[in-house]
Amino acid sequence: NEIIIYYSEKGKEKYVVLNTDFLSEFSFSDSLINRYRYFEFIELPGIAGKALYENASSGKIPFYIKPLKKIATGSSGKGRGAFENLYEYYINTGSGYAGFYSKNKLIKHLGSFGSEANRFIKKNHIKINNRHPEGVIAVMNYLNGIN
Repeated sequence: NEIIIYYSEKGKEKYVVLNTDFLSEFSFSDSLINRYRYFEFIELPGIAGKALYENASSGKIPFYIKPLKKIATGSSGKGRGAFENLYEYYINTGSGYAGFYSKNKLIKHLGSFGSEANRFIKKNHIKINNRHPEGVIAVMNYLNGIN
């Protein structure tokens, strides 16, 4: 639950842990995925505690992504670990936010939009999982486009 920035200047590489006491939001244009990204350090209604979320809403359906890093160690548990990117997804259900990690949970939380989302997912062979947020973002953008 820390925000760590990797600073890479040749010969002076370091990690900087940001103090979140005064952090509210930040944004940047991500040239790797060609998308504008907007992050908020907030407490979502229905989800306890403040955390850093990417506001990935693109229309009428509020949607947040919580990026996580997991330290993956070698098979023996010894040695230097690597970071694994994982994501938690949160959608506004009308009575607060609810998390999901699978297609079935997403469709359940979408209510009347669930059947349309399911058709779109099947037609486009989209995978909904905690490792690749692009699929979830594509579904949300599609649903916001038809509203």
